[in-house]
Amino acid sequence: PDFKIVDDYFNRDFHGQVAFALSSLYKTAKVLGVSSDEAWIEVASAAAEHQVSLDNEDDEDEESAFDYWLLRGIGELPSSHVSPKLVEYAIKSAQFVMDHQNDETNDADALDELGIFFDDFSVTNTATKTHGLCAVYHLAVEQGRKEDLDSIAESVIMGLRHQLQNQYSPEHAMYLKNPKRILGGFHESVIDTEMRLEHTHHNIGSILCTREMLNHRSEMDEAMKQE
Repeated sequence: PDFKIVDDYFNRDFHGQVAFALSSLYKTAKVLGVSSDEAWIEVASAAAEHQVSLDNEDDEDEESAFDYWLLRGIGELPSSHVSPKLVEYAIKSAQFVMDHQNDETNDADALDELGIFFDDFSVTNTATKTHGLCAVYHLAVEQGRKEDLDSIAESVIMGLRHQLQNQYSPEHAMYLKNPKRILGGFHESVIDTEMRLEHTHHNIGSILCTREMLNHRSEMDEAMKQE
């Protein structure tokens, strides 16, 4: 593919989504032992490389500097297809978004802001940033970037804590028309009770990825104890 941009149809998420979809499909096929095509990975890798080149041209823009779908796509690629350029982009993206996370406050009235990114209360925004960071964490593990793990893990955990504040618990759901149906879902923010199913999947993905990260960190702790 030449990846030439057709302005009328350009979607900046597309290349990252292609990289994620094809690399995930390839990985799943390998796990299940069904037929796969090496071309899937070649296209996924090329799409990621192309998008990184575009994003590096405008790395001060929030969307360009932290491409959620692209980071997930890079994270799913086999190590053999992850170039140093992709690794550096991912680590740089992680640092950029961590620099824009609310990570401390001395104001009791601002506790609900802990863990959010770019002063955006949207739980979807926090979920995508958290999931993207989590993908970078696993990439850093595969690439031997141990020096980056602690800071990324701390940011991921803080982002997840903020998300859980926006999950419908029995105490919140009891005021709604159908509490059982709403229970466990995520509302948009601490000041917005709207819930969209296509956004909730970002929370689910973030939680599952964080679980894998915490399992890895537990294994690291156990290994250190054995030394």
